[in-house]
Amino acid sequence: MQKFLVFGLLFCVSFTVKSQLQEGSTAPDFTVQDINGNSYSLYAMMGANKAACLDFSATWCGPCWSFHQSGVLESVYNNLSNETTVVFLESDWGTNTNCLYGPSGCVGGTQGNWVSGTPYPIADLSLNNGPGVNSDYAIAYYPTLYVISPDKRAWLIKTRTYNEYVNWITKSFKMTASAVVTNSTCGDNGKVVTTVTNGFGTISYKWSNGATTKDLTNIPGGTYSVTITDLNGYYIEKGPYVVSGPSKRVDITNATLTNIKCFNEPTGSIALQVEYGTPPYTFNWSNGDRTDNPLNLKAGAYTVTVTDNASCTRVKTYTLTQPTDVTLSSVPGLETCDRSNGSISCKAAGGIPPYLFDLGLGNQGSNYFADLEGDQYYTVTVTDNNGCFETSRTFVGVTHKPTVNAGPDKNYDCLNDVISLDGSQSSQGANLITLWTTRDGKIVRGQESVTPDISKPGTYLLKITDASNSCLDVDSTLVLDKRVYPNVVLDRDTSLNCVMKVYEAKGSSKDLQTKFSWKKVYDTLFYKEGSKILVSDTGSYIFIVKDTINLCISKDTIEIKVDQEKPIAAAQAEKDVSCINTEVIIDASQSSQGGNFIYQWQSANGNIKSGAQTLYPVVDKGGDYHLNVKNIKNLCESDASVKVYQQTEPTALFDQSIDGLKLQFNDQSNGLPTSWNWNFGDGTTSLIQNPEHLFANEGEFEVCLTVSNDCGQNIKCNKLLIGISATLSIASYELQHVSCFEGTDGSIKINIQGGVPPYRYLWNNAMQSKDLVQLQAGNYSVEVTDAQGTKVTKGFLIKEPQAITLKDLTIIPSAAGLNTGAIELKLEGGVPQYTYKWSNGQDTNPVQNLGVGVYSCNVTDANQCVKTFGPFEIKEVTANFENQLIKQFKVEPNPVSEAFRIHVSLAQSKPYQLRMVNSYGTQVWAKRQNNAKAIFELDANQFASGIYFINLSSEDIAQTIKLVIK
Repeated sequence: MQKFLVFGLLFCVSFTVKSQLQEGSTAPDFTVQDINGNSYSLYAMMGANKAACLDFSATWCGPCWSFHQSGVLESVYNNLSNETTVVFLESDWGTNTNCLYGPSGCVGGTQGNWVSGTPYPIADLSLNNGPGVNSDYAIAYYPTLYVISPDKRAWLIKTRTYNEYVNWITKSFKMTASAVVTNSTCGDNGKVVTTVTNGFGTISYKWSNGATTKDLTNIPGGTYSVTITDLNGYYIEKGPYVVSGPSKRVDITNATLTNIKCFNEPTGSIALQVEYGTPPYTFNWSNGDRTDNPLNLKAGAYTVTVTDNASCTRVKTYTLTQPTDVTLSSVPGLETCDRSNGSISCKAAGGIPPYLFDLGLGNQGSNYFADLEGDQYYTVTVTDNNGCFETSRTFVGVTHKPTVNAGPDKNYDCLNDVISLDGSQSSQGANLITLWTTRDGKIVRGQESVTPDISKPGTYLLKITDASNSCLDVDSTLVLDKRVYPNVVLDRDTSLNCVMKVYEAKGSSKDLQTKFSWKKVYDTLFYKEGSKILVSDTGSYIFIVKDTINLCISKDTIEIKVDQEKPIAAAQAEKDVSCINTEVIIDASQSSQGGNFIYQWQSANGNIKSGAQTLYPVVDKGGDYHLNVKNIKNLCESDASVKVYQQTEPTALFDQSIDGLKLQFNDQSNGLPTSWNWNFGDGTTSLIQNPEHLFANEGEFEVCLTVSNDCGQNIKCNKLLIGISATLSIASYELQHVSCFEGTDGSIKINIQGGVPPYRYLWNNAMQSKDLVQLQAGNYSVEVTDAQGTKVTKGFLIKEPQAITLKDLTIIPSAAGLNTGAIELKLEGGVPQYTYKWSNGQDTNPVQNLGVGVYSCNVTDANQCVKTFGPFEIKEVTANFENQLIKQFKVEPNPVSEAFRIHVSLAQSKPYQLRMVNSYGTQVWAKRQNNAKAIFELDANQFASGIYFINLSSEDIAQTIKLVIK
C-alpha cells in the first residue's frame, strides 16, 4: 500500500500526469547530477551522432526491478557505447537515495541494490535534481523506456529486449535516403526515384501527393516530398524535390461539334479549344485539314493530332452524326358511298421528328388527311424538325350508295290489324340487302322486302345496303295512330292486411258499347269477365276495356300487395311485487318497435299503475298481464302474456320422498319465499330450497323448514319416521293399451307398498283415484303421497295402433256393356289381418266383376277396429280408347316436399276433371278443364304429409296416379 501512496504523491507533487511523448517528437534536453556527483547533460553526452537510452524507474517498482535485473541496458552500454549513451533515472520523488542501495535507510521502498553492477550513470531525480524531467518526458508509469535518435527525437521502447535496442540504434537510426529527379517535359512523364539504406524491417513511403510507392512516375511538373518509415515506426522526411515541366500534357479541353441536319449533306463542323502543354499548337486532321475548326464536313469519324511546342501530342477522334434519310409512305382511304370521306394516312420515318405534313393547304402536325373527295390524285409533302423533306403522290378512289325511298306516311286504326308499307321506289337488285326496322312500331312480316306488313303505328326505317361496296342509305315513313281507345277507370293500388284479407277490385269506363275483363300478370290461366273481381292474392291484375264498335282495347293495372306480417309481442317481469318492492316494471322491449306500432296492456287480476300503452308498464299487484301489439299500418296484432308474482307473508310447507335413510325434501311453501332454512332434527341444516339429506341413523326426527321473503317469515315442522317403515313405492302396475286408433278403452292399475298409510293419489289428468280407466293413448303420471307427506311419482305410456290408411289404390274401369271393373285396396296401419265388406256385399280384396257404379268398403282389423274407404267410381270405357286418348298424365317430382306439377296431355280437347284424395278417400283438391294440354302447379305445403291419389276422369276416360308428399 505504501508503494501506491508514494506513487500517488509522485504524480501529485512532482509532475502533471499525461501520456508518454509522441513518437518522433523532440526529446527535451536536461542536465542532472548522478549519485556519484557527476553532471550528466543529455545533448552533451549524445554529441552529433550518438543515440541515448533513458530508463525512468522507481526503486519500489517490481517490473522496473525485473527489467534492471535482465541486464538489457547493461549489454547495450557495454556493446554499443560508441553509438549510444545510457542513463538510469530514479523518478519517484517519494523515495530517498538510500533506496538505490537497498533497504537500509530507504524511505519509500526498494526492490534491492540498484547500484551494484550497474556500469552506466544513475541519477536520483528530485525537487533539486532535474525537477522538470518527469514532466518533460510525460512519465505516467514505470518503467518508461525511451531511446533517443541522434537527431534528438524520442522513441518508446516496447518489448524491453536487447534486440529491440539494437534494431533502433544500429538500423533505424542509421536509415538514410537519396533521390534522382527526372523532369516532366510533356506534363505527364516526370519521375522521382528514391534509394534507401539501412532502416529496420519493411520500409513504407508517403508522398506529398498521396502516393505510397517507393518512386513517383508519370508525374507532372511540381514540388514533391516524402516521409520514409521503417518497421519500428522510425521515419525520416526527404525533399522537396522539384520536377520541372508543365502541370499537364497538352489537351483538348473542349470540342464543339455541329452535326449534319439532313442525310448526306456537308454541313458539319468541329471547333476545338486546346490548353496545357507548351504553346503554340499545331493540328493535323485525318481528312487533311490543318485548322482548329474544320468546316463543311459530312457525317463520319474525324481524328486530330494536336502537337505542342515541346513536340508532345494529344490524339482524339470525334464522330459527326446525321439523321437517317426522311421517307414517306401514303395509304389512301376510299371515299365511301358519296360521303366525301376519302382520306390519306401518311407514315414518315427517318430524319428528326416531329414531322409536318402538307397536302397543298398548309402544314399540319397530323399525318391524317380526312374529308377528301375521291377519284383524284393528291401530293403530300413531309418536313422533319431539321427542315428536311420528302414527297409522295397517292390516288383516292370512290364508291356510290343506293337510292332509298320508304314511301308515303300511312294511318293505323283498330279495324285493320295489319297494313303494308311501300318502299318500291327504292333501288333493287341481287346485290342489295333490304331491311326495315322500328323502335315504336311492330313488323309482322316482310322485314327484308320493300313492302313489309306492320301491326302497330310508329316510325319505320328502311335501310338498303349494297353488298358489293357496303354502301347504304336510310329513309323513314310515319304510320300515324288513328285509333281512339275507350276510357278506363280503375281503383288505385292497395294492400291486403290482417283486417282486409279480400279486396273487391272495380273498374269502369265513361264510354258506352264496352266490354270488361281481367287478367293477371304471370298467370296465363287467370281470366275473369266483368268490371269487378275479388282478390285475395298478391299480384298485378290487368283490367281490360274493349270498345265493341272500333275494337280498340284499353288496359290498366292495379297492384295488390299483401302485408300481413304480425308484430312481435314479448314481455317479462323484472322482479316480484313484494312488501318492499311495491311496484315493478314489466319489460316488453323485445317486442316490435317503431312509429307503426301501438301497445295496450290489460289485466283481469292485476293492477296497472302507469304506462298501460308503453313497453314498460308499472304494476303494483301480482297477476296475469296481457300485452297487445298492433301495427297501425297493416292492422296486424300479436299478444303476449306475462305472470307477475306477488310475495305475501310466507307459509312454510314441504313434502319429501324417502329412500331408506336418504330423503329428498321438496319445498311446497306459499307466499313466494326467497330464502329457506332447513333443520333436519339431527343437528344438521341446509339453505337449499329442495335439499337432499342422508340421516345417519333410523328413528323419529322433527324436520323444520323456515321460509322468509320481503313480507316476513314462517316455520313448519313435521315429525318423520326414518328407516322404520319400508320405502314408499309403486310395487307393480298393469297397463291396458287402446285397441283402435283414437279409441278410449285404455286403463292403468297400480299397487302401492311401504310408507305410512293412508295414501293420496294425484294423476296428471287431475284424477285422484287409485286406478284410471277409459283412457285415450298418451302419457300419464301419478303422484302418491303417504300420511307423513312422503311422495313417489311414476309415468306410464298408453299406446294405440296406427290408423288404418290406404297405401295404394287400383281402379280398373268396366268395358262397355260388361262387368269387368275391379278395385284393389293396399292398406297399412291397424292390427292385421284385415277383413273386407264392400257396399255390394262382396268380401274380397281385390273386388272384381264390377259394373259401372260407386262402391265403398268397411275394413276391420284384428282388434275389431273398423274403417270405411270410398266412394270409388267404376266408369265405362271403350276398349283401348282410353289409352289412345290420354297421351300424357304424370306428376313430378314424386315424392315431393315443395311445389309439384300435374301434366295432362290429351289427343283432343274435351272436358275432364282432376280429383286429389287422401289415403282415407277424402277429396282435398279438384279442378275442371277442357284444354287438350295443361300443367297444374300446386304447393305441397298446403297438404299434410302422406299418400294421395290423383284421378283424371271424363265421360270416357279414367286414370289414377299415386303421389307421396313428404
